[in-house]
Amino acid sequence: MGYASSTLADGEILIRRARFNWTYDFASWFWLAFGAAPSIFLFLLIDERGWSLEYMNTALGYACMSAFVLGAAVLLARYIRKWTTVIAVTSTRLIYKSGVIGRTSHDISIEKVEEVDLRQSLLGRLFGYGRLIIGGEGIGLIELPPIGDPVAFLRDLESAASERRNGAARKDLTKHHLRSVPAGPVRAKPLSGRARRVAG
Repeated sequence: MGYASSTLADGEILIRRARFNWTYDFASWFWLAFGAAPSIFLFLLIDERGWSLEYMNTALGYACMSAFVLGAAVLLARYIRKWTTVIAVTSTRLIYKSGVIGRTSHDISIEKVEEVDLRQSLLGRLFGYGRLIIGGEGIGLIELPPIGDPVAFLRDLESAASERRNGAARKDLTKHHLRSVPAGPVRAKPLSGRARRVAG
């Protein structure tokens, strides 16, 4: 069970969970390939020219291995960020959680969300990713990482916020109209002669 699902309150519904775009995975594997390229090139030279593997003990060999380790470290760090980041909208709140050891979590009531800015570059519009910046009463500005299909997430967030505000307004209106009126003492009126005959 995910973080968003495990923290749902009674009656709360998970509407949408944001996902990282495929370009995030592409960039992660690009860093690994970029780091591994010198090592692959060096091994191809060794195989082609018949050089001894002792050549890997030179400064060039250490540089190639360091580049590969660095690329693998960047790949792992990016995937850890992806696996530990939760961005979701429910019927009552916006959830943004990130981090493994040092966890940062924002649970924002969607009634407090007053402004949502969408930022998409040209590449973001072409490949379907963008960044949302959330602002509102008492929450300041919260900048979310780039997510896939940000327009759909924005639409669901605004719809949930609108329904929540309308529901609260209807409750206030109902309370206003159904406000109890204190009842005073009931005064008994004397019965008319006909009513007395019927009652007797």
